[in-house]
Amino acid sequence: MKHNSFYVDAGVLDILKALSREPASAREVADQINRPLAKVVRDLDRLTRRDLLEVVGEKDGEKVYRPRDASIEATEASLKYIFSALQEGLTEAIRKQGRGTMSMFTARMSEDDVEKIFAKLKELSEEFAGKESPDEGKLVNVFFGAWVE
Repeated sequence: MKHNSFYVDAGVLDILKALSREPASAREVADQINRPLAKVVRDLDRLTRRDLLEVVGEKDGEKVYRPRDASIEATEASLKYIFSALQEGLTEAIRKQGRGTMSMFTARMSEDDVEKIFAKLKELSEEFAGKESPDEGKLVNVFFGAWVE
């Protein structure tokens, strides 16, 4: 999985969410998320250049996009959206009797333990990031978050 750091606004997150459901053209995405086509095309180009999306074919003469295996670092502006997507996803998983989990803990710890936690999160991310994704299968959304005050 490729790792990318760049500014992600709610529009970009809406595009990624729409495309995670099924591959679509710019026009289809614009209709789904109720955004001007020109803005969607601009963001699709930007996401494709960053290797977050790939073109998987054509439909009615338009490119069809889908997400690549990649990660995006959250910015302060995107956190509200990410938490909303997490809540929505977990609610939907429970409603459909699927699987979902979320946990949080707060603890004071030594600098060594802090480093261990960050190392474990990185290790887990890298373990699955390097795997080739099958064309078919379950879509899994994973959110990692940790911070030190």
